[in-house]
Amino acid sequence: LPPEFGTHEPYITYVDTASSTMDIALKHALKGAPDGSIFIAEHQTQGRGRKSRPWISLRGNLLFTLLTRPRLPFHSYYTLVQSAHLALAKTLQELCPQAEISAKWPNDILINRKKAAGILAEAMIAHDELSWLSIGIGINIKHKTDESHTTCLYEACPNLPPRAKILTSFIDTFNKAKAQPDLLIAFEKRHALWQRKNLVCLLILPDGTAKKGRVKKVDSLGQLHFQALDNPEQCLVVSASDASLEYYSQSD
Repeated sequence: LPPEFGTHEPYITYVDTASSTMDIALKHALKGAPDGSIFIAEHQTQGRGRKSRPWISLRGNLLFTLLTRPRLPFHSYYTLVQSAHLALAKTLQELCPQAEISAKWPNDILINRKKAAGILAEAMIAHDELSWLSIGIGINIKHKTDESHTTCLYEACPNLPPRAKILTSFIDTFNKAKAQPDLLIAFEKRHALWQRKNLVCLLILPDGTAKKGRVKKVDSLGQLHFQALDNPEQCLVVSASDASLEYYSQSD
């Protein structure tokens, strides 16, 4: 384990190169790895995001998966994932107070309206209970892709703390949020884009259809309630596996 991440951290597994930290977490979860285990890689050859989209994994960024064993009903899945999503946004906001940090449904973190981090979750359910939940996180620290809609923490906050500080700050915030479910409510109201009712976004449906409208809410199952501008009387309810929000824009 590199000194950067501590030399006496029994719950951290570090590798230089992996197909994905999610793959490592899966292997260890099936072998009984304990709650709170963390798997870090410098480089991923098959990093992935939602819907198996490739996640470009550049060295020097922070790529890890947190394994939890919550022993909660399976319907708690989204509550935990959303807590991780908001906990990550809150961590980055506290470390980069001068930047505009926002959480975008269902799994992105934006810095100054550009993507800087993402979350992927996978779970094992047994007897209607979450046997384990893996939360994979990729954060652009000092490097980003060439795409114009991406950014990195360093661009917004040149005086960044070490990656280990970012990691431990997130873990601490997430653990507090699990113990105190109301902890992130105020932060969500200020920093979650789905809370901004004056934002117009483009909803992409499974068949490729795009609808312009506004988000009404995200429910306890993580489903998006969407009001299309061309049919305001109808409320579409879609899941993250079925749809995506490609962008948000300010509108009256």
